[in-house]
Amino acid sequence: MKTTDPKFIVEDSLVRVAPDGSESTITARVGTPFLFENSWYCAAELEGIDGRYQDRSGLNATQALSLALSLIQQRLTHLIEDGNVLYLPSDREINIDSTFLSAIFAR
Repeated sequence: MKTTDPKFIVEDSLVRVAPDGSESTITARVGTPFLFENSWYCAAELEGIDGRYQDRSGLNATQALSLALSLIQQRLTHLIEDGNVLYLPSDREINIDSTFLSAIFAR
């Protein structure tokens, strides 16, 4: 399922430097969990990489939100593993690696 009008509650941007040296902006967004037909869902997207994903489904709102955040972390980790370099737009001195992502996502 993919809701047509997600209410995003989290939005953060990163600068991506691809292995070929090209740069782009990635914007991560996560939505408010919502109940639909007895299941909880949460929207997630990585604009600039994959776009919107299928809404993450959980047994309750907390699980749906956690799964959406986990998906964002996993995809960003895959980008790093594939040779991309990520930075905060405000500070290009700090290279975001998988340890940094774990701290951001408290995992």
